[in-house]
Parts: sequence; structure tokens; C-alpha cells
Amino acid sequence: MRALALSRKGDAEGARQALQAGIEAARSARDLFELTLGLLALADLDRRRGCEPALEVVSEARSLMERLKI
Repeated sequence: MRALALSRKGDAEGARQALQAGIEAARSARDLFELTLGLLALADLDRRRGCEPALEVVSEARSLMERLKI
């Protein structure tokens, strides 16, 4: 939620930092669903900024979606 709010305020770097913190927290908690959501949101943020998301982010998100069957 924080990342979304920051993004809407135009703070793309703050949004990225919030997403990365959420991704690390999800990794630590081994929460695969939250990890997937965070990775997808990070890729979306990059696309909205006109950048290609990192291949590792996209690949991991796809792999997790297959694993979770979503």
C-alpha cells in the first residue's frame, strides 16, 4: 500500500524502495504469495516509468505464479 501511495504522489524511487522492502520481508517470512505480488508490482512500476523490468524479477514472478497455480 505504501508503494502505491508513493507512486501516485510521483515518488517512483520511494515506491521502489517500499516494494523492495516488502519483497525482502516476504522472502524472510517465506510468504510466496506476497513475494509474487511484490515482484509483479515492481515490474509494473518499471513499465510505467518506461523501463523494461529486470529479467530476474519477471522470471521469478512467473515461476512463483506457476508454483502457486495462479
